[in-house]
Amino acid sequence: MKTFNDILKIAIFPLIILVLPYILIVLPIFWGYIPAEVTFDSMEPTFKEGELVYYTRCSSKDIGPNDLIVYDDNTVETGRIFHRAVGITDEGYQTKGDNRIHNDEYIVKYSDVVGKVENIHLPLLGPYVKFINENHTILYVSLGAWIFFFLLNVLILKSDKKKAKMEAVANAPTEEKVEVVKDEPIKEDSKEEEKRKKIEAINDANASPQVKENQDTK
Repeated sequence: MKTFNDILKIAIFPLIILVLPYILIVLPIFWGYIPAEVTFDSMEPTFKEGELVYYTRCSSKDIGPNDLIVYDDNTVETGRIFHRAVGITDEGYQTKGDNRIHNDEYIVKYSDVVGKVENIHLPLLGPYVKFINENHTILYVSLGAWIFFFLLNVLILKSDKKKAKMEAVANAPTEEKVEVVKDEPIKEDSKEEEKRKKIEAINDANASPQVKENQDTK
């Protein structure tokens, strides 16, 4: 069983190494930080293409001039763009890439804004996250193997504890039996000695009147 366990460790280790960074990257989602890949160079040097950035969902009231925003754009493959809001109009936001000379030719509607980019970015991890997102099977298989490996170790641990307990119970009667064998002769000898003393006392008591009668006869 342990040999199989060792083989399983070697088999799923690459999967764990592949998926563990992804889990750490997406974990901030629980605190409202959503990861996304930068797919254009329009925000350099602030963000470089291929970097991973985090954004938080917010309302238009939370966005001011010079804030970095994320908004939907169906004209691009990724569907979302990270640009800086350089102006606010009645219709929406005037945006611009930090690597561009001119402002964008369109106004970003308030309804198209997804959130505000936080000052957190991780280099070179964008393609990695994109690969995992596009290949969920790897993620599911890795997580399944991870859970299976954990449960297997729990079962092995329980089996070892049960085996140790059974061995302890099996050895316990042998020791008690040895102690009983050693104690029994002592108890028997003590009873026999007590019985012998009682018989001698009775015989002495019975013999005393006869001795006295003989002495009187003489």
